Amino acid sequence: MMPMNVRRQIFLALLLGWAFTFAPAANLCAATNTVTATTNAPVATVNTNDFRSNFDNNGRDPFFPMSSRQAAALSENGESQPAVILALKGFSGPAHRRFAIINDHTFAVGEESEVLTAGGRIRVRCVEIRADVAVVTIGGGQKIELRLPSRF
Repeated sequence: MMPMNVRRQIFLALLLGWAFTFAPAANLCAATNTVTATTNAPVATVNTNDFRSNFDNNGRDPFFPMSSRQAAALSENGESQPAVILALKGFSGPAHRRFAIINDHTFAVGEESEVLTAGGRIRVRCVEIRADVAVVTIGGGQKIELRLPSRF
């Protein structure tokens, strides 16, 4: 049998636990049933056009104004079209099986895949890999020779 003071401490702990657990919930339920008085105060209106951003359309990024990643070329009708930029980053593999790294994507001869550029994704096919040149076709038609950038 437990001593009397231990039983009293357990009873007080249970009573306090119940009070802190269920009493606030009972007050919350009672508070939701109360009716609030309405006022005839005017409702403030906000013109949402005041908060719209206005971007210039000359290829400048408003969040990174010094960045050149959105360089755009103008077409004949004056619309801006993003430039397609392919860069040969390097070569890998043995002499009998060379790979070309174009825009962080590795190609073997005859391999075709989509490559991410500043203008979006384009379809690239590797036609030939020579000692310092990779020949690719873009979109199934235009043939381009890519060279490694010269390093000083």
